[in-house]
Amino acid sequence: MIFACGIFSFIEAFNHLFNHAFFKALLFLAAGSIIHALLDQQDIRKSGKLYNILPITYISFLIGSLSLVGTPDLTGFYSKDIILETSYLSFLCSYDWSYTLGVCSTIGSLIYSVRLLMDTFFNINAVNINRYIIKETGYYILFVLVCLCLCSIVVGYLFSEIFQVNVFDI
Repeated sequence: MIFACGIFSFIEAFNHLFNHAFFKALLFLAAGSIIHALLDQQDIRKSGKLYNILPITYISFLIGSLSLVGTPDLTGFYSKDIILETSYLSFLCSYDWSYTLGVCSTIGSLIYSVRLLMDTFFNINAVNINRYIIKETGYYILFVLVCLCLCSIVVGYLFSEIFQVNVFDI
């Protein structure tokens, strides 16, 4: 959002703020669900092998992470891509540098999202708490996770026409 404001694309910044709300809320609620399932254990080194124990939380965390990095056809794609495209198509020399930094920050987001997913759900060296007491959170939290998953998938597409700007008018 700050990047979009820095290249004077305020409509795209608001679009990203709108889309960002859904997938970031999904990531935070999924992280809270993991912490709750692990009996308030917040050390990521002690969480691992959770993909089959917490399948709904895993899928929601995966969708949130994919949307965060701008995977096509998810909500994050419709706002991040237009910001990077606007930066790339601007005709000032300094915008080439800002485009490169934007792409590098997206790659950085990809790296830490993959690392977080691998450490949390697939780490085979983790020292888990008793695996028999770890279970999914309550139905209310799971319902909200599923709703946020759906929003993280379709909201960007549904509202992309409202925030659409011709980049050559900038």
